[in-house]
Amino acid sequence: MNKLLKSTMPFILMLGLAPAFAQTKLAAAPARDSMQILREKLKADKKLVVAANMELKEAEAKAFWPIYEEYQKELAKINKRSADLINAYAKAYRKDDLKNDQARKWTDDAIAVEAAAVDAKRAVVAKLNKVLTGKKMARYIQIENKIRAVVNYELADAVPLVQ
Repeated sequence: MNKLLKSTMPFILMLGLAPAFAQTKLAAAPARDSMQILREKLKADKKLVVAANMELKEAEAKAFWPIYEEYQKELAKINKRSADLINAYAKAYRKDDLKNDQARKWTDDAIAVEAAAVDAKRAVVAKLNKVLTGKKMARYIQIENKIRAVVNYELADAVPLVQ
């Protein structure tokens, strides 16, 4: 098993539990508190996975972590947009009330979210290219891509096809 896979296993397992955790029948306030705790745990675990795999020297780390934090804030905004779309779709799906115009708009919005993610990735790569070697920059992007692939897999598995 490679180093990245070993170090991401707890993170991946947490992601696997996230949909089930989100669907538990808790009262509204405790669920929000529980979800916030889960989000914080995932955020901390992700940072540990990145740190364990980047092998940064002290000077690189000083330059890298502020860029990382800025990128994570941008990803959080993008993820919120995506979650809002999924929640709107889920609400319409449960009511069996999805209209063609809504489906078109949500598809356009989903593409816009993907474009925002690509734009954010381009921006972070430009910044990282100034402070890291090409290999370390590429390694970080690979780590992000692998984590995102797991999240996208979980979402694809959880979101039913439009009927």
